[in-house]
This record gives sequence, C-alpha cells and structure tokens, in this order.
Amino acid sequence: MSILSEIVMRLSLWTKMQANRKSQSGLI
Repeated sequence: MSILSEIVMRLSLWTKMQANRKSQSGLI
C-alpha cells in the first residue's frame, strides 16, 4: 500500500468518526 492511500484511508476514517460524534452529541 502506498503512503498516499494510507493517508486517505485514515483521513476518511477520522472524518467519519467526527461525523458520528457530532450526530450523537448534537453539538457543533
């Protein structure tokens, strides 16, 4: 796996976690 794909995968996973956290808390 290339470094670029590794970064993209981690970034997409992090953004998904952030979205879930926002929807659960109901805060910004």
